[in-house]
Parts: sequence; C-alpha cells; structure tokens
Amino acid sequence: MWQIANNFEEMSRLYRHSSIPNKHPEYISFEKAVNSIGEQLTELKDYDIKVDSKNVFVKEGVHYYQFNLGKENELVYTVAIDARSGAIRNLEYKKAIDGNKLLSSYETLNIATNFLKKYYTGDFQTEMLYIKNDNDNTSLYSFRFIPIEDNIKILSDAYIVNVCPQSGRILKYSNDYNNTKVVSTEQYFSQQEILTKNPSDLGVLTYEGLTLVRSFRTRFRPTLTHSFRTTQKDQQLILYYDVRTGVLVHQLYHLYEQMQL
Repeated sequence: MWQIANNFEEMSRLYRHSSIPNKHPEYISFEKAVNSIGEQLTELKDYDIKVDSKNVFVKEGVHYYQFNLGKENELVYTVAIDARSGAIRNLEYKKAIDGNKLLSSYETLNIATNFLKKYYTGDFQTEMLYIKNDNDNTSLYSFRFIPIEDNIKILSDAYIVNVCPQSGRILKYSNDYNNTKVVSTEQYFSQQEILTKNPSDLGVLTYEGLTLVRSFRTRFRPTLTHSFRTTQKDQQLILYYDVRTGVLVHQLYHLYEQMQL
C-alpha cells in the first residue's frame, strides 16, 4: 500500500528535480531540527530518534533533514524537517496498515482536517484521492488541501494528509512551502491569449483559474499562472502557464477530485 500511495503521488508531479537557484541558503542547526520534532510532534515524544545522516537533503526545491522514529529496532515513523525554517515537511507512518473499521470518506476527511488545524487555519480547497490495494484489501484516503488567497489557489503550499479508513490513523502528512504570498497579480497574457498561442495538439483546454506554483521551470520561485485542464492519451492533465510570459511552467496529472462540501 505504501508503494502504491507513493507512486500515485509521484505520478501527480511530472517534473521532480533537486535543482534550485544557484544560491546557498542558511540552515538551522541539526540539533535545532531535532528539537523541533519534540516541539511540533508531542504525540511522538516517546519514540527514539535515529539518524542515518546529518546531511541536508534537497528535493523539489525543499531542503530538509531526515529522521527515523522508532522503538528498539522497529521503525515506526519517518520525519523530514525543513532545514531553513524547522517546519515539518513530511511525516510518514511506516508500519503495516491495521484495524477493522470501515470509515467513510467524510469521516476520514474530518480526521484529516482536524490534523491540518495544527499547521494551517486559513481558507482552502479540499480534494480527495481514494487508493485501494486489491492484493491485501487495504485502502487509504488521500486529501489535498490547497490554500486560497483572493480566489487564487496556492498550489505550491498544498497540504497532503493520508488517512487509513481501517484504523483512522494518519498515514502521511506532507507540505513543501508555507505562507507563500502572491506578490503581483499583473497579467501580460490573458487566458484567451494563451489558448490562441498554444498548439491545438494539446486538446481541448478548460480554464481552471489562477494558481500560484513553484516548479523546476520557475527555479522554485512562486509564479502566478493560468491553469487549464486537458486530456492526452486518456489521461487528464493540468497545465500551468506563466501569466507574464505565457510559457508553460508546470504540469500535473489530474488525480485528485475536488470535494463539494
């Protein structure tokens, strides 16, 4: 189930790079990163923290320290701490899925939103992906919460919370960036101009609104885009075009569906 869930998350990002702008950021100390685990994840205070490396890792423009949490020789959680801010970037439960409950999507959503309140309390769009493993009859609900500011979706700051319906346990929490601001909404290209300048082989483009993204093509700098949904080879994609240049800067497989709450 873990591999299936991670595969789906990887599929939702066509471009995954570790490159960043050519500038070395300032890092918090390794010891401060360790302390931040206890400060932010008090429910995990009884677990031992184990470290394979004190190096800073980089993925999708995010710099982080990686930790293993467990008891004796059993791995229970992995945690990634932002090397610049100390924020939690990833938390994963690593043991086998257990439990005999059968919680609904809305029951698991309630668990996910209550967990999210620890880290974010603003407005957001809620999206859901249901994943089932037929091999062992386990499943999970993956919720993506996209912050919204002035009707602009801040995709770069999306929160993903995976919940096990068999137990109600949080299986995964991830978030790459926090408090990204829309610096300017000035648009040099309208949505119609982007439709006109791009080739017809992209298929029918349906406008999805303004979205703030970070990607390898933007050097992970926040970039305001026009977003469009299309279908290619029976697979739905979301395309993101820079409003200043009209250039495609990001694209995702469309896996999550918006929930009507």
